[in-house]
Amino acid sequence: MADFSPEEVFSFALARDGRTLALSRGTVIRDVVLITDTKQ
Repeated sequence: MADFSPEEVFSFALARDGRTLALSRGTVIRDVVLITDTKQ
């Protein structure tokens, strides 16, 4: 098949004829942002 590392496969679908495979892949990036109210 194929080696997609370090990317992840998010979803995939097989065509109705069973001969074609479509997929979406990419890298997951997670960031956290803390927003606080500075008004006093």
